[in-house]
Amino acid sequence: MDVDDFYQILIDRGILTPPADPDDDPHELILAHLQISLQQAEAGDLKPISELWDSLDD
Repeated sequence: MDVDDFYQILIDRGILTPPADPDDDPHELILAHLQISLQQAEAGDLKPISELWDSLDD
C-alpha cells in the first residue's frame, strides 16, 4: 500500500488529523517518505538526477 493512501486511511478513521492547510504535508507523512527514500538509497535503488522529472512530462 502506498504511504499516501495509508495516511489517508488514518485520517478517514480519525486516527490522525489533516493539516490546516491542504497544501502542507504533515510531519508524519514527510518523515515516512524520507524513511522510504533512505531505505531505497541504502538498497541502491537510485535514479540519475537527469531522469527525476521525466515522468512529469507525461
